[in-house]
Amino acid sequence: MRKVEPCEVLLTSISDHQIFKDNHEYLLDDVYLLKLAKHLTPEAVHLLLELHPVYVVEIKKQLTCIAGVRTLNIASHVLPLDEQITVSKFKKLDEAQIASHCYADLLLSPLALSLGKDGHFTIDKLILKIGSRGESWTDLADCGKVELSKAFGLSRGCLYSHDRKQRKAKH
Repeated sequence: MRKVEPCEVLLTSISDHQIFKDNHEYLLDDVYLLKLAKHLTPEAVHLLLELHPVYVVEIKKQLTCIAGVRTLNIASHVLPLDEQITVSKFKKLDEAQIASHCYADLLLSPLALSLGKDGHFTIDKLILKIGSRGESWTDLADCGKVELSKAFGLSRGCLYSHDRKQRKAKH
């Protein structure tokens, strides 16, 4: 087992590993269900940081993210940049291990954690099911169809079509 220690660091003190920078097209919002991080609250981001930590190593005295890059990206867009966050810091990894973590994060995170092309419908149902518990995490329950379509990167027609199908199924 590799040694990892939690540590508190400034959000701005972490940079993405070069592998992430070289493969930025795979990290764009369009590969994720939620297109606009602005719909998440700071409380939700802190929960994400606990559930899906940012993993760092120190390279040339610079903290470098080698996994949890999506969580770091969201935190950078929602939290104040001078905020301290908890990260998991590897004590010692060689270059091959670092590269393995970066590539695994690029491939395995979306593969294992994504909901698929109709995931927004699952999220819609979960928002209703979770109810007030989720109100402090996101404003999606309060969004109209236009804002929801932007948040999920869908056409408004897709959402209206789904609503019509749901209403027909109830009758």
